[in-house]
Amino acid sequence: MGMAHLYAAREEDGFFGLGYATAEDRLEQVLLLYLGVKGELAAAFGPGAVGADKVGPVLGGEITDTVASDLRVKKFQILEEARLNMPKIPAQYHRDLEAYIAGINQFMVDHPERKPAWAPALEPALPLALFWQYTLEADAICPARLAAAAQKLAYDPSPLATSEASDAFAIGRSKTADGGITFSSDSHHPWEVVGTLFYPWRMKAGSLNVQAFDVAGAAMFFFGHSNDFAWGWTEAPRYTGDCYCIKTVKGDPRAYLFDGKLQRMVVTPYRINVRGAAPVTGEFEYTRHNGVLSPVVERRGDDAFVASSAYFDQVGLGNAELYEMAHARTYADIKAALAPMDLYPANLILAGRDGTLLYIRPGRLPKRPDGVDVTPPLDGSTSRTAWTGFVSLSEAVQVENPRQDYVGNDNVSPDRMYTTPIFDPAKYPAYYAFDPGQTNTRQLRMIELLENAHGISDKVAIQITMDEKVFGVDKWGACSKRSSFRAPGPRTPIRTSQRSLRPSRVSTACSRESRTAPSTTWPFVRRCARPRTRPPGRSKALSKPGGHSRRRNSGVWRTPSWRHTRLFAGGLERSISFSATSPYRTRLRVLSRRRRRDRFVAGKKRAQHGRCLGHGAQRG
Repeated sequence: MGMAHLYAAREEDGFFGLGYATAEDRLEQVLLLYLGVKGELAAAFGPGAVGADKVGPVLGGEITDTVASDLRVKKFQILEEARLNMPKIPAQYHRDLEAYIAGINQFMVDHPERKPAWAPALEPALPLALFWQYTLEADAICPARLAAAAQKLAYDPSPLATSEASDAFAIGRSKTADGGITFSSDSHHPWEVVGTLFYPWRMKAGSLNVQAFDVAGAAMFFFGHSNDFAWGWTEAPRYTGDCYCIKTVKGDPRAYLFDGKLQRMVVTPYRINVRGAAPVTGEFEYTRHNGVLSPVVERRGDDAFVASSAYFDQVGLGNAELYEMAHARTYADIKAALAPMDLYPANLILAGRDGTLLYIRPGRLPKRPDGVDVTPPLDGSTSRTAWTGFVSLSEAVQVENPRQDYVGNDNVSPDRMYTTPIFDPAKYPAYYAFDPGQTNTRQLRMIELLENAHGISDKVAIQITMDEKVFGVDKWGACSKRSSFRAPGPRTPIRTSQRSLRPSRVSTACSRESRTAPSTTWPFVRRCARPRTRPPGRSKALSKPGGHSRRRNSGVWRTPSWRHTRLFAGGLERSISFSATSPYRTRLRVLSRRRRRDRFVAGKKRAQHGRCLGHGAQRG
């Protein structure tokens, strides 16, 4: 159907429509992700793998072991913690998530033929937990450090397996043609993952006026823009957890000493139901290192290795921060939203129509005592290795409105964001995870394009976003063009050219290090300038209840009763009936299939752009 546009008088009505639209587009995918969050994959599909026929590229092609996946999410209590955190999120967002789940359920009622037999029971905590299940890194804290120690290598805290390079930048007023703010963001994921894992949507409901790009089923605002601010992410190394080695008491493997005092592990029984096989049962073991439940993830003789994560009991609270960012009207609102520091622990790039340019790492980062090396497994028998607190908003790595009048990061160390470094890694403790000097060709190319740029128009901004030129290609390309050699014997001379060295625009399998363009994701460029009036021709009825309005073939529909909804997309019109007792009233607008084809042709990206003021053009 394309991207859903939702219009409603209340936020919860809009989220009901979002749940319904998501189910219409991605029902089986979302239910599968929720099944994973609940730890019920083995109960639905049995032991072993769930193949690409159901998972596709969403989770890397397949779920290799359903039982292992269920054990993982249950060990880290992702859904349980999300349930506990539901009362801590804004009351309106709580109602929104309830409405979102109601919308998914309503779609399954209206279309029982689409509901798979293994569909799980749904609850509002599922979307709150989903993103954190997908990005769970705590289970790798100990294995990665132990593997590095065994090979006598330095532990690498980067979450990236290759030299992938996301791209996000914001350009200030002195560099743009009209004195506005330009923002662009995209991811490093291959096209097939972005096209299936993420789900874009646009909503105007209650006080919310936002476009978002999220993991399908998460109902959050991971990438997004409102009338006032736009934000996006790139990856970064982090030390958000530690691995502790504790020596257990001989003959009592669940007892250990901490600061000379005997401690006992917390034991929680588990049961994993397995379709067609006997249940898998056992007990999870936890310590209370750093004041959070910290699971035992490995044992070697009398040594138990414990993963202590700063996010264990914070599941979903970052979603609430994004919710507050989506509602922010001033930079003070943004700072208040960021203050809890529970967001994803990576590079956040943010821009505002008030002129704000911000780069920050807003994640939950534990402070360690001086002299503690966070790379190997730590001694878990003493408080000398325990966390001493968390990095506050004012202490976070950040730059606000730099003199260069742009901010941007392509998965590089903060000290390499500009030609002249503005951060000194030596001034930060090691747990800030600087990687001094680490950069990539994409960052170098961005600096080359933005450092001395002026008069950047919308067209030029899109060209910068789509740029594919490899940094330095002119020098070594010209050198290779001059190179010519003849192999022994009567063979044709072999020549290389600069042209042959350019990465393909269409290929998603090319080397990510050699690619400097945002070649495999949904990019957006947003222009934030002075407030504008309503765009000519836009129906005022869209912001008022009552009456029916549909303009051209835009796919807008609405009805006076709110109980019956028309869908118009791609020249087809059909009806969706909602329960007469449903408390939710939603209008949706869906881009036609033709528009979606226009946007994504043969795997190429077309920059979707528009003004981020008022209703702004939404071009396909």
